[in-house]
Amino acid sequence: MAYHEHVERVKEYYLKDFPDDEKAGIAKKLLFPSDDVGEGELNQMWLNIYEARIEQGADLIDELWIYTIISFAHNAYNLPSISDKNNADRKDLIKDINDSTSKLFKIIKANGLDYHLFYSDTKTFDGFYFRESLQKNSQEWLDKLGTKQITISQILEGFAKEVKKDISEANPNAKKGATFKEIRFIKKMGASISKYKKKTRNKILRTMVMALYGGEPYEDKRINKLF
Repeated sequence: MAYHEHVERVKEYYLKDFPDDEKAGIAKKLLFPSDDVGEGELNQMWLNIYEARIEQGADLIDELWIYTIISFAHNAYNLPSISDKNNADRKDLIKDINDSTSKLFKIIKANGLDYHLFYSDTKTFDGFYFRESLQKNSQEWLDKLGTKQITISQILEGFAKEVKKDISEANPNAKKGATFKEIRFIKKMGASISKYKKKTRNKILRTMVMALYGGEPYEDKRINKLF
């Protein structure tokens, strides 16, 4: 099925009345033309995304890939509630999170409780599981398959790192500025499509920013400086 048929299906979905879909506002801007971006530019953007996913070996049999991109864009577009906190409160919040995760990290390490989390979509296991909750033979089977696993301590470290980054970037002194919002969007959305070729990534981000914020298109040189 051609990519444009997937796009048309998603358009039909958002043309209906879905008041509970919090992503509808973002989706419509990325799917339907406006004064800031034309239908041809949007179609090209979705084609670029489709081809980039195919290059990565994705099997795009339905329109789920479009909803995934819309979710990425929604998360990158919306400022977190911590944006309302002043600098002192944000520093206190970062300290509280660091102290709490550090304490939990030490407890699970000292007591041999650094469990391994893995995901599987097989008939036997479908979802997220802890390796330690399995029987020994199942653990050995999991290891033979080479299934990727992540420890709780790694999750805590990653969580603390990302949260600190988000809190630090949520600058209350700049949150009302359009440029700040655009740059934040480019950084976060760019991270979600970081495996795309740089030229393709820039084209996608440029069109998205125009669709969501309007204004002059970002040049490649300006986008590249943000990564």
